[in-house]
Amino acid sequence: MTAQTTSSNVFTFEQLMELFRETDRQMKETDRQMKETDRQMKETDRQMKETDRQMKETDLKIKETDRQMKETDLKIKETDRILQESIQEMRASNKRTDKKLAEFGDRLGEIIEVIVEGGIIRKFRELGYSFSGCSRRYEFENKQLDISGEIDLFLEDGDDALAAEIKTKLTISDVKEHIKRMERFRKYADARNDKRHFLAAVGGGVVCKEVQYYAMKNGIYVIIQSGESVEIAPLPKGFKARVW
Repeated sequence: MTAQTTSSNVFTFEQLMELFRETDRQMKETDRQMKETDRQMKETDRQMKETDRQMKETDLKIKETDRQMKETDLKIKETDRILQESIQEMRASNKRTDKKLAEFGDRLGEIIEVIVEGGIIRKFRELGYSFSGCSRRYEFENKQLDISGEIDLFLEDGDDALAAEIKTKLTISDVKEHIKRMERFRKYADARNDKRHFLAAVGGGVVCKEVQYYAMKNGIYVIIQSGESVEIAPLPKGFKARVW
């Protein structure tokens, strides 16, 4: 019985060689796996280092963002301070403007008084008109035609009348607006069957040459202040008064 068992554990040469080859193959595979494991560990280490680098960069970015936010907050506070100061300055400026507007109204009244007292009717008589009356702040209105307005000075006689707009400082825009006012007044007069000829004049405490030229080009007389009196600006050659 013992002799048979010993005989069954004996390997042949071919079996031993196969066993050696299998062992060698397993060792090579183990070596390959170890090298792959080492490679993976190195890659993992590289990735961990890259992650650490990225985390450091992210931390720097967070700190930079925080710094920028603090700077932005300071700028917002500074902007708000400047804005509040500007609002206060605007309010103060509005008060000064309101005061100037009040002074403007007083000054305009003074200019009109100077024009009237300076003999404006006589000045126009020298040009051939026979105005005998002068009204201040002549108001007109026709609700049906939706027409209304106010004329600073209204000179009139039997057949002719003249509407004058007076400003502290006359501008081209003022002249244009007076032309529109004259057109409205013409419609108002027609509705009343008023067939008179209406002429226009503008004037002011300050009238520059450009504005003076523009008004006269449109057939409008220009009243200018001359010391304590007033004058009608010299009429250019070929001037023809516009009639509404």
